[in-house]
Amino acid sequence: MSLGISLKYSFHPKELNNWKARITERIVGLYIRETLTPELKKEGFELIFWNNPPLPLGITAALLKGSKEIDWEKECYERVTVYRAGERKNVKDLPKEERRYYVEQWKKDKKEAATKIPKEIKLFFLENGFYPDSNLFNSTIRLFSLMEVATDGILFKLKITGKTIKKKKALSGLEDRFNYTNIPEEIPVVSGEIEFIEIKSGKAFIMRHQAENYREVIESGYNLHYFHVFIISFENNQFEITEKLVKNVAEFNELTRTERRRPKIRVNA
Repeated sequence: MSLGISLKYSFHPKELNNWKARITERIVGLYIRETLTPELKKEGFELIFWNNPPLPLGITAALLKGSKEIDWEKECYERVTVYRAGERKNVKDLPKEERRYYVEQWKKDKKEAATKIPKEIKLFFLENGFYPDSNLFNSTIRLFSLMEVATDGILFKLKITGKTIKKKKALSGLEDRFNYTNIPEEIPVVSGEIEFIEIKSGKAFIMRHQAENYREVIESGYNLHYFHVFIISFENNQFEITEKLVKNVAEFNELTRTERRRPKIRVNA
């Protein structure tokens, strides 16, 4: 092997974008933890950040909404493929009995996924030392049901209600999913506000399919907390963040038009 040869090498664009996304999400996470959280604590709030929550999307989200008008056969045919002899096939192209099996199995899986969402939400709060009151819990489920695209996270701005819930009651139905020996006998109950997060970097912008869904979510009463990260210098460990809390559709439309004209906050990671 010859030594001393310098070779030029570049990431594939998709791989490079993946790394940028991880870095920018990390930067925003630091900003939330080190800047936003202390500021809100001074005002008597607790702030917890759910990074990449398990949003159900698609049919599972429709089930959370309580939809009963689902054409399971049609949806399965459009979404599910299987492999036969190394070849990928649509379920609709299989023999009748196999089609029926896959439709029923897919229906069962989606219904089971929908029933797990409330548990996942309770687990998240318990892992952070809190238990949501009924309004916060139902509002979180509703947000999950409205999201048709994956968001970058959810921020909860919490207030301690002064009430508590017994550990046994809080863990009802969750015993197999949680190390309940690490939580106290009395868990503080919290109320609060919910914001969904979108993070972009560099020249990236909110895509049309995202914008359509985000407008619906905002119209339903949820705020969008938007962050845009600019990588100024890796060598000097320097980044810039623009931040905006969007409370209505008019503000969202303005954001999509003027994403790069916001005040900048300098963060050293």
